[in-house]
Parts: sequence; structure tokens; C-alpha cells
Amino acid sequence: MDERWQNFAWSDWRFFLYRSPNFCDNAGMTTAPKIHETVAQMARPKAARRPIVPRLETALTATPERVAKPDYYDANGTRKKCRVLEMLRKADQLSAESETVAEQWIADYQYANFGYGDFMRGPLPDDYIKGDQITFGLTRAHGAHRISIMRDNLGGDTHQFMVRLLISEHSFSAMARDMLPDARGTEGGKAIRERAVMLLATLPALYRAACKEQKRLAEEARK
Repeated sequence: MDERWQNFAWSDWRFFLYRSPNFCDNAGMTTAPKIHETVAQMARPKAARRPIVPRLETALTATPERVAKPDYYDANGTRKKCRVLEMLRKADQLSAESETVAEQWIADYQYANFGYGDFMRGPLPDDYIKGDQITFGLTRAHGAHRISIMRDNLGGDTHQFMVRLLISEHSFSAMARDMLPDARGTEGGKAIRERAVMLLATLPALYRAACKEQKRLAEEARK
């Protein structure tokens, strides 16, 4: 062996191996640049963890007591809210004119009896003049007068049927249990549905007649 290697002390070997990058990597030691990186990471402040917000359900579901009401009906094993006009329109059993007049009758009835109307939420026309309690009461009275004329033309039973159909939105089966208790199975619901279709088909003519009669009575009162 060469004399240079024989005179090489163990301390020199340890210094030589420590300075070797291959030895450091193989032995699991950290070199100087890696140590500085680790120290810098430890000195860097950690980002604050955001609290986890629990997920909230956005869709409200009706309670079992609510879906048991007569304005819900059975549909494919579930209970759904009854929307008579929408249901008949999708089934091509309701014309656009009948649907429009039915919505106008609903607005008159709600405004006359409850003092509320969906039209109050819409944008007001440019020529709108703000009224007071007197004009508010007169407007309700005009709507109530039209409802009264139509009730006289239809009869009490038919008027009450239309209230349950359009205001309370009772299902056909629920009305059949009260009006046709002897009907079997779905026969009662089908009969009530046919009656509703016939009534809504004649509603435009009845509403126009009521408006015409109301105008005639107003002209006579001015004489």
C-alpha cells in the first residue's frame, strides 16, 4: 500500500467522508443547503387554517303533517304540492286564455278577501299615482263586486268548488272524498278533474260577463 494512505489518520478519513456529497446522501444525512432550506421553512409562519363551515341544506322540505294536507297529492310514491293550473296546462287540458282569466280571478279574490295581490310586488307604471286608504278600499270593493257577480251566476256550490280548486288548490282526490264519497278508486278524482276542466273552459266568458255587468251597474249608479 502506498505510504500516503498508511499515514492517513482515521480523523482524516472521517473528515474526507463527511465532505463527500455521495456519502451524505447515502447515509441519510442532510447537506448544508438542505439544512438551510429546512430552517427557512420552520421559520416561515404557517398559514392560518380556515374553519370548516358545515354544509347547510338549501332546499326546504315539507313536514309529514304538511304533506298530509288536502293540497298535496300522491305521485309515484311521493306527495307533491298540487298546482291545478300548471297540471292541466301540461296535460293540454287548459287553454292560455282560461289560464290567464283564472289567474285574474285568483288576484281579485285574494285582493278582495285578504287585501293582498301579487301585482303589488311588480314594477309600477310611469303614470302611477300613489293612492291612500280610500282608493285602496275602493279597488278592493271593485274586485269583490266582480267576485260577487260571478258567484251569483255560478251558484254557491260551483263558487265554493272554484275556491277549493284555485285558492286552496286542493287535489282532485281530496275533493272527491268530500264531494263523491261513494266513488271507487280513482273514479272520483277523474270526475272532479273533468268538472274542473269544464268550469275553467267557461271561465273567460263568465268573467267577461261579470265585468260587463259591473260596468252597467256603475253607469246606472251615475245617473
